Amino acid sequence: MKTWRFYLQLIRFVPLIYSINLACIIVVLVLEMVPGLLGREFFNGLSGSAPVHLNLSTIVVVLMISALTRVILTFGLPATNTTFVFTAGALLRKNMF
Repeated sequence: MKTWRFYLQLIRFVPLIYSINLACIIVVLVLEMVPGLLGREFFNGLSGSAPVHLNLSTIVVVLMISALTRVILTFGLPATNTTFVFTAGALLRKNMF
């Protein structure tokens, strides 16, 4: 069996857990870009060429919400990832025997 077919079968076995895990990983990776984007907007605001005018308190609030969401998702990811890995391992053991 080819590798891509093997992974496709595993994903089809537990699609909900895989989808939740994938969505959490994507959100965490996107949230890692938020501090850089907020820093850019802060310095654009200082230069006066900002397309969106954000004051310092708004930037700090968005940064805190982003960091809190990233922490919550980072602690929530092992729950879905571990479930998917152990389910896939159980399926492999069942099919081998």
